[in-house]
Amino acid sequence: MGNTEGQALIACWLAFPSVLGYIMATGDILAQQGVEKKGWKNHDVIRTTRLAFYGGCIFAPILMPWFRTLERIDLKSRVLTTVARVSADQFIAAPCLVTFFFTAMPVLEGKPDEISKRLKEKWQPILVKNWMVFIPTQAINMSIVPPPLRLLVVNVVSLFWTVATSPILFSFVITQTRTSLGQIVKLLHLLHLSKRHKRNANPSTVRARLNASRNF
Repeated sequence: MGNTEGQALIACWLAFPSVLGYIMATGDILAQQGVEKKGWKNHDVIRTTRLAFYGGCIFAPILMPWFRTLERIDLKSRVLTTVARVSADQFIAAPCLVTFFFTAMPVLEGKPDEISKRLKEKWQPILVKNWMVFIPTQAINMSIVPPPLRLLVVNVVSLFWTVATSPILFSFVITQTRTSLGQIVKLLHLLHLSKRHKRNANPSTVRARLNASRNF
């Protein structure tokens, strides 16, 4: 690795935490406004801030040494090296990182009791979607992209990944909201039925119905 390439790689490593935090925050903003259609008044700023903190302060420091470890894998041919790096990344690191996300996020939200529920409901679908996106991405990244630009590729793809998966990652909130709305609708319906029942039981209404039946 030349001196210029080495300096570029160091610069990428130094910028990676702040860039990843910014990307996760931007992705969540796009998800809330473009996908979930929340509107700015209902935008969950705390959720966006939490994702930015996770990306920059927790996820990036884990990802950086892992990428350096992948770079050390060097087999006889480029194809074998790429296969080994992608396999290690997606079949060793990815399941662990998905597990870590669904463990860390409830803790950051102050809801550690939801860890097992989220792992049960979200771990498998998110991991499968991760494989669909990042196996081909990392295959290209590890084979033809120069090392200083590999983090850039991951960052760009991560932006679209965050936009696509944020509604899924936080769908339990949407589900809870929909459940609450459903309960409100049911309550209003029951109140309406109760009022109809009282109106039908009114003495004047009963007398009027009796007189109508007699005349008939």
